[in-house]
Amino acid sequence: MVADRFTDLLDETGQITFGGWRCVSCGEIVDPVIVSNRQRLTPAASVSKPRHARLLPWVGPSA
Repeated sequence: MVADRFTDLLDETGQITFGGWRCVSCGEIVDPVIVSNRQRLTPAASVSKPRHARLLPWVGPSA
């Protein structure tokens, strides 16, 4: 990721340029607004137990 400046001519806040990060490998752009929206839209990760636990038989080293 590299720091970069971007231009948004359709921005309604009057701020034409903004700073963010751009991936040099895939071109993905990340800025504070994108991060905020992703956090708002992504449900919090939860750790759940598997529905059915299975015990697999242990197979010792082959002789």
